[in-house]
Amino acid sequence: MKKALVVASLAVGISLIFDYLFFAVYMGSKDVWHITTFYGYAWLAVLTFGEVLLLKKKLLTRQYAVTTRLLLILTLCLLFLLFFLFYYLM
Repeated sequence: MKKALVVASLAVGISLIFDYLFFAVYMGSKDVWHITTFYGYAWLAVLTFGEVLLLKKKLLTRQYAVTTRLLLILTLCLLFLLFFLFYYLM
């Protein structure tokens, strides 16, 4: 459950940042967050916890060891994707 909380908070945090960057900065919108936006953020958290509760046995049998090398590769891929998106949008 602790890992699900981390994943849910990361998903909501990334969504907050990208909503702000896209709608407020890029589009110039004054009203970035509405109640429906917060419903979407809550839905991300519900999906994460629902997946853990429904697939708990399957997730425990298929554990994958996360190494420093894998985290570095994923971080570099994410940075490349962000750079490409910002370059493409500007």
